[in-house]
Amino acid sequence: MFNPDRSSPCTIVQLDDEKVLVDMGEGTSRQLNLNGIRLKEFTAFCFTHHHRDHNDDAMTILPMAWLRGNDSPIIGPTGTKKLCDFLWDFYAEDLEYRSTNLGKTGKQLNRPEVIELPYKKPLQIGKMSVTFAEVNHTITTFAYRFEANGKSVVVSGDLRYSDNLIALAKDTDLLVMDSGGVIYSDSSTPKRSGIGQGSSRNNRAGKSRESRKQRGKNTKTAHAPLEDVARMAEQSGAKKLVLTHFRPGTVAESETISKMREIYSGEIIFAEDMQTYQ
Repeated sequence: MFNPDRSSPCTIVQLDDEKVLVDMGEGTSRQLNLNGIRLKEFTAFCFTHHHRDHNDDAMTILPMAWLRGNDSPIIGPTGTKKLCDFLWDFYAEDLEYRSTNLGKTGKQLNRPEVIELPYKKPLQIGKMSVTFAEVNHTITTFAYRFEANGKSVVVSGDLRYSDNLIALAKDTDLLVMDSGGVIYSDSSTPKRSGIGQGSSRNNRAGKSRESRKQRGKNTKTAHAPLEDVARMAEQSGAKKLVLTHFRPGTVAESETISKMREIYSGEIIFAEDMQTYQ
């Protein structure tokens, strides 16, 4: 669902002046531009999986990166090469035209290496070692672990309960994780009386609650319930848990933390757009 209060999934993993972009949901390009983050700064572009809400801005970001001379590797599950080949070939004339505006030709652009997962050994991206694990979702999805200087960050991607995630995130310093069934507050939801009225965040939360009830009837869910999110974090030994991937609505943070505290003992953080976590 489109969320007017947040951009769609995207995480930047940064070490010194090295940056890796993980997923490119709607709003990513806008946030990068608003915050002065240049595409040539990225040492790799990664996809956890190929669902539209994680890929929307790839149509803008990848061709623009290529035009800026960034031929850093692009990493993701099967389908990543097909996506990159499509963008390169479909926008060939556009790339040529815009290259001319920059004083060069399309032939001077370097086609980036595409690495499709699974990958049998760790990858070295700049000073970071990167390992992967396939996790349970509705399509092929990989979580990433970034390590350097004795510290690690894990980005889960979307997932249901996954033993592979627990193993990958073993004793990680920071686990950025699909929020699953976080609790939303909709007790003050106003009734809609017409178009353009009652469009507060609480109103959208009420709609989300109803949608969750419908999704609860499905035997194969896309996202882990809150208890499973807490269980994966606790069993992995993650020191900090950053919850992300929120639906429209207001998260009941204290209620969510209280519920998770029954299982997970580490620090719990609710992600906000363009916030930095260490």
